[in-house]
Amino acid sequence: MAPGNASKYDEEAGQRSETDMSIIFSDTSIRHAFIRKVYLILTSQLLITFALIATFMFVEPLKEYVQKHIWVSIFALMVFMGTFFTLACVESCRRNYPNNYILLLIFTLAMGTFAAITASTYDVLVVLIAVGITAFITFSLTLFAMQTKIDFTLCSGVLFVCVIVLIGFGLVVSIANFLFGFNKILIMVYSALSALLFSVFLVYDTQLILGGRREQLSEEEYVLAAMNLYVDIMYLFLDMLRLVGFAMGNN
Repeated sequence: MAPGNASKYDEEAGQRSETDMSIIFSDTSIRHAFIRKVYLILTSQLLITFALIATFMFVEPLKEYVQKHIWVSIFALMVFMGTFFTLACVESCRRNYPNNYILLLIFTLAMGTFAAITASTYDVLVVLIAVGITAFITFSLTLFAMQTKIDFTLCSGVLFVCVIVLIGFGLVVSIANFLFGFNKILIMVYSALSALLFSVFLVYDTQLILGGRREQLSEEEYVLAAMNLYVDIMYLFLDMLRLVGFAMGNN
């Protein structure tokens, strides 16, 4: 190769290298902005939820009303399920601003209300312990998801099967309690299995958000990402609430 051609080749290679580095830097910046946005939304959801829990626990007239009128819990659960499946299944609803934020707010208020009503049936100490355990598990698993070389995003099929099995077991527990009376052991086993499953989901969803794995969420899916993490944390909290409540004799 002639010296002139070699120089030209080196220059072109350098330009390509700079272009590739620019693309990588741009993608990394976009992903970091996406992650910040997701966790900012999640933090807002959790603050709203904690405010609802505090309100339902310490405002006695409201606490007595929701405990006497089960329709409030049923309505909150129905709204939660409706908005969850709408956001999860309809792409236009979760991507179009401001409709996506409105639906997410309704979803958060519904899930927060259901969790607050549930928490209001327990002592304050039980709720605080459950919150502390949930926070510790969430923080630890988030760090684990960031550091581990295991790619949990490949486990979507297995997680789906586990969800179906857990739902089936939940139905069995409900039928057994209805026919033979309240069974504390069955409830504790169900809660422990549910907590384990949603802990794995927390790692799975965190890796989808962080990216760099076989599967990852698009930067446009910030609402779906925040919603998934919120559901993982809230179900984990409700499971911890039941387990701590049983352990402390508050059931």
